[in-house]
Amino acid sequence: MAATLKQVVDDCKVPGEFLSEGAEVFLTHTEDMPVSADVYWSAFQDFVELQLHMEGHENLRVLKGYGEVGTVVSFYYDPTDLAEGQRDMKLVEKDDTTRTWRVQEAEPNELYKIYEMTIKVEGTDAAKVTISVRFVSAIKNQKERRQDIAYHMVHLLGARIRDILNFIVREKLGGKHRFELDIPCSREKMWGIVGNFDDVTWIREATHTVVDGIYRTIYYTEDRSLKVRLAWADSSDYLFVYEGDNSPDFLHCKYYRGRIQFFAVNPNRVRVTYDCSFIPADNSPMKKFKTRFVKALSSRIAWLEKTFSEPKPGEGESTDTAVGPPAFKKGAYSTSKSGVVRGPLEDVWKVFRPFGRECMEYWKIYDSMEIEAPGMDVAGCIRVSKTSKTKRTIRERLEWRDDDNHVEIYSLLSMDPPPPVAMSNVYTTVTMTSLGEKETEVKFEGTFDVSVSFAVSRIQDNQKGVYMACINGLQQLFHSKVGTLEVVVGSAADLARTDGWFDADPYVVLAVNDGKPVTTKVCSSTQKPIWDERFQLPVTSRTRNIIFTVLDRDTVGQDDIMGTANVNLDELTSGKERKMTLDVQGGGTLNVRLYLKMHDKPKEEEEGEKLIKSLAIPFLTPVVQSEMDDIKKEFTNLIMSFVGQGQKYELDHMKRLRTHPDVPLEEFPAACVPMPTQEMFTPRKVGRLMERLMEFIASQVIPPVVW
Repeated sequence: MAATLKQVVDDCKVPGEFLSEGAEVFLTHTEDMPVSADVYWSAFQDFVELQLHMEGHENLRVLKGYGEVGTVVSFYYDPTDLAEGQRDMKLVEKDDTTRTWRVQEAEPNELYKIYEMTIKVEGTDAAKVTISVRFVSAIKNQKERRQDIAYHMVHLLGARIRDILNFIVREKLGGKHRFELDIPCSREKMWGIVGNFDDVTWIREATHTVVDGIYRTIYYTEDRSLKVRLAWADSSDYLFVYEGDNSPDFLHCKYYRGRIQFFAVNPNRVRVTYDCSFIPADNSPMKKFKTRFVKALSSRIAWLEKTFSEPKPGEGESTDTAVGPPAFKKGAYSTSKSGVVRGPLEDVWKVFRPFGRECMEYWKIYDSMEIEAPGMDVAGCIRVSKTSKTKRTIRERLEWRDDDNHVEIYSLLSMDPPPPVAMSNVYTTVTMTSLGEKETEVKFEGTFDVSVSFAVSRIQDNQKGVYMACINGLQQLFHSKVGTLEVVVGSAADLARTDGWFDADPYVVLAVNDGKPVTTKVCSSTQKPIWDERFQLPVTSRTRNIIFTVLDRDTVGQDDIMGTANVNLDELTSGKERKMTLDVQGGGTLNVRLYLKMHDKPKEEEEGEKLIKSLAIPFLTPVVQSEMDDIKKEFTNLIMSFVGQGQKYELDHMKRLRTHPDVPLEEFPAACVPMPTQEMFTPRKVGRLMERLMEFIASQVIPPVVW
């Protein structure tokens, strides 16, 4: 969806006089609305409430005023794949006589030096709405500046008019309904289909579609068709919004908007929220129309659930794979890596089993991962992946899958750009074995041939990194429960004020660091709240802290954070209640009672997987100990390769390692040149120096919590 909108922006022709730095841009757009002018103008009576319904405005806060002229709101502007940033918008005109509404950028920012938007409503029975913008861009990059102007031209102006219409339909006319359902399907798989503007296979009775820019015409059985436009899309939030106008024969609406968003419940279940807005085509009473419309739409939603509900592993597949794995030539070299995932074997296998984009739920080193057409996830299918760091395209084929014995074999077909040495007979076998009711061993075994033997060590290191990225990702999805933590949130005192002299409306959000948050009630108008509420929180093998966040409930905009406090579970003793008065960072104290009851002592992490809690160099935390060893070794080798007899050097900063792209090595001192070779440290001394530096970093580790 986002790619569709971006392509329309890229294809837009922007007048040359708008493109120069500092140029003033003026744009205007007019649309007829399916409501009267009076009804449309009613949306502008509350400036703040209206802003809450603008797509792309996030984290809205009121800086000044109560909705009247002079009110200033702040929000984070986040258009799809375009320049984004913080904006403060001020209402400067609201004229009920001329039905004119105007806002301005309160202060220059990184997006605009000046920005003004005016909306004028004309007509009587049918509103004629004109929107105009005048701005001077502050974006330095010419390509990004052109994209922002084009986005206004092809999308934003019309979208703002219809955002306001949608607000009226939902909040003033009552034409709204929300569906919510859980579907046993991964979010990635569902978004891969529903989030594709060219794909209508998920729409009941649809046969095909024709896409023209942000518009698509959907063709149905019995010679029916429906034209809709893309109103908004955000791939990072798994969200898209579409609209349709004047469809009396098909939807029986003169305006319709659907807003679909997907939330991952777990790796194999997605929660679908579907918000729809509508105006009856025949002007029938909204309540009567809504009853009929929602009933008809419910059958389509039920069909969506039936379409995407996934069968159990192995259902619907040929059973001929049970005869045994295919014969393949094993290479002369091999790589092996294994790890333990604290989850039942069948559950871990079910998450790992898909060969396509579902893998990105846990395999975080890839930007994309798709199965080539026809898209069947069966033996012989080919997936195409792109790595996040190197942007290398990798093609792999699924050779064999055994659901009974939990074994998968896949082969490497190609890499683009190709590696510096030729590789062949590259096969990977993944085997899962149950170690107990809630423990599964995941083992990767790779074999390969290579044209030059000196590259074997580097290839093995890279393969181990890929394998461990998968195992670690799976580990993050499964946390075995080892106990419960009973928490009583009692009271607080002397909390900080967030609204000047006004008392706060405080409440507390509790969360263990790997669990779902829970919330207390709100105590109104007090800096000394008493909640006295009891909660039971699960403790898993990864639980380390419980975090208390005190917030001030705001009726408009985002709730303010008053402060935080946390307790390390290492301070508690199983089976013994502890009363604590916690200092709230931000001001005040919080009184709590904690009772920890351990059912099963979690296994101590293997030495290579202990988390480093704190480092003298903060940008390296958190890092796994085994990864720190790899960094130390690789960084030492890197320095050794920089220095050599007879070479001369320039000032050169370190580059990030491919295997550890999150460690900002460019922050280390640069190599200094020109410098006579005889005056430099010897390669051995430089290598030793950097090794000692990394040993010092590792020595700053604070040991992990052990029960």
